[in-house]
Amino acid sequence: MQAILFAATADAGTSREIYESVLGFPCEEDTLFELVFDVSATQLRVRNLETVVNPSYTTLGFAVTDIANTIAEIRTEGVQFEFYELNEAGSFGDQDRTRRYRNCPVQGPKR
Repeated sequence: MQAILFAATADAGTSREIYESVLGFPCEEDTLFELVFDVSATQLRVRNLETVVNPSYTTLGFAVTDIANTIAEIRTEGVQFEFYELNEAGSFGDQDRTRRYRNCPVQGPKR
């Protein structure tokens, strides 16, 4: 059994550019209905929807060794982040667990 990750987008072009060009995940399929990426030998299927409702919880995360540096690098590609305080149940963020980071591509990467 192998896990498959799911996400959604209302802007497939921007999503493909972020996942493929900024994050480095090869796009295996690009159809009218979805994008499929190879994320470290795990499939990420990004559904192309007319409207996406962002949940109030984390749906997809990545482990990195230096979150501040990783955010700074990704920001240079034009991706914007939203920062918000964690509640007591939070488990993601910097070492002291005071902030949680969520990728919010307001604009596509500037090339």
